[in-house]
Amino acid sequence: MLPWLAENYGNPSSMHEDGRRARMAIDEARETVAAALGCEFAEVVFTSSGTEAANLAIVGAALNYRAIAVREPS
Repeated sequence: MLPWLAENYGNPSSMHEDGRRARMAIDEARETVAAALGCEFAEVVFTSSGTEAANLAIVGAALNYRAIAVREPS
């Protein structure tokens, strides 16, 4: 991470060269994590903070609960 924090930073959502390099680095990291965890690339999500991660987990759990509740007869 250090090179990306110190000198090779760029917005990975932008189209300029620094942004494209940042996007490639994030995608490579996502592939590495997915391989290590044995999951799909799309299942790996990086967040910018613990709060964002917690909110994502809560929303995911709520949506999963709703999907289960809809499938089960009352």
